[in-house]
Amino acid sequence: MINIGLFAVAEVLTGLAVNYTMLLIVRGIFGIAMGGNWGVGASLVMEGAPIGKRGVISGLLQEGYAAGNVLASLSYFCLFNRFGWRPLFFLGSLPAIALVLFIRYRVKESDVWQKNAVASQSWTEHRREILSHWRLFLYLLLFMSTMLFASHGTQDMYPTFLQRQWHYTPERRAAITAFSGIGAILGGILFGHLSDKWGRRRAIISAFILGGMVISVWAYAPNQLFLVIGAFMMQSMVQGAWGAPGRAVA
Repeated sequence: MINIGLFAVAEVLTGLAVNYTMLLIVRGIFGIAMGGNWGVGASLVMEGAPIGKRGVISGLLQEGYAAGNVLASLSYFCLFNRFGWRPLFFLGSLPAIALVLFIRYRVKESDVWQKNAVASQSWTEHRREILSHWRLFLYLLLFMSTMLFASHGTQDMYPTFLQRQWHYTPERRAAITAFSGIGAILGGILFGHLSDKWGRRRAIISAFILGGMVISVWAYAPNQLFLVIGAFMMQSMVQGAWGAPGRAVA
């Protein structure tokens, strides 16, 4: 609840930023809140998920991110040319405010947390645990860094690519981004489901191989049709890889 509340405040302050320094500070706070939301939210969901369904549930969880991206693109499509960019951040704060209230009154603490709350570890114990498994810790750090390179590397600057290389209008950029987000949702759910059947590693590797095969279409499309197909397929595969892990260590 604290993270989501901070998320909402950072969104509002972003829309009120008066200079670049303020914008940079506020977005730094937003990043802390977003990271906190993801870590705690994923744990809450996966601790209560049936073991045999963790893959598909992980896919659904991850593609909430893609669904938000689709809604943001549609909001940009409808509002940017009329009202500018600031109202988009005010609008983005509203779901977070509503979510705080929902969690406060409707969401219970997980059984896993309640069982372990009494025996919770100190920071010293956490540090000792990490050092005793430092190879695994470094592997997980490298693995998640690679996953984030694939995810944000294909998403965050893509609208700028459409603007500068294809000279598309805001409406067309928003439409293509939203369409690729639909591909992300479908890919995440599909590969999340397949990971329950194939195994997590095989599903992740398969998604990335297929993603590698569409790079040329995604980045060097000869026309708009291939550009749209490439965007859809790339996000399907990237978010498919994200949907596959199924929080196997949860």
